[in-house]
Amino acid sequence: MAKRLKPPYFGKYCVVCPFCNSQETRWIFKDDLEFSCCTCGKKCKILIATVKKKHSLKHDLTRDYDVEIITHSGARELHFQDDNNHKNLVLRPGDTVIFQYSVEPRLVMAVYNSTRGQHLHLHKAVPSAMREKIQQAASRKNFLVCSDVF
Repeated sequence: MAKRLKPPYFGKYCVVCPFCNSQETRWIFKDDLEFSCCTCGKKCKILIATVKKKHSLKHDLTRDYDVEIITHSGARELHFQDDNNHKNLVLRPGDTVIFQYSVEPRLVMAVYNSTRGQHLHLHKAVPSAMREKIQQAASRKNFLVCSDVF
């Protein structure tokens, strides 16, 4: 019988600022939380979730990720692209992950796997071939567009 995945526990987590890379311990007490860095003062949003399933596809210079997650407010799909492509971000079912994203537009800037201590800072914009697909998907209520900029 497969283990039933649950949303992550609320509590203290290490958060890495996507702008200046400073580390802070923060209380995360809801799925979506506004984060203001104590070092640089810049703001972003934090989404804490449990990984349900991850698929990644490597291209010449990029890696595309499709991640299904579970939050306290329900299931969501995340799609993002990494241009560093040095290594595959490890996201296994049951891992607690913190996604940091800009407020407008809702674009992921960094991913931190709290279970494994792995951090991925995203740099690359979404290629034009993917824009239409992502914009259509973003119109769905439970979808979060994930990349640095369009």
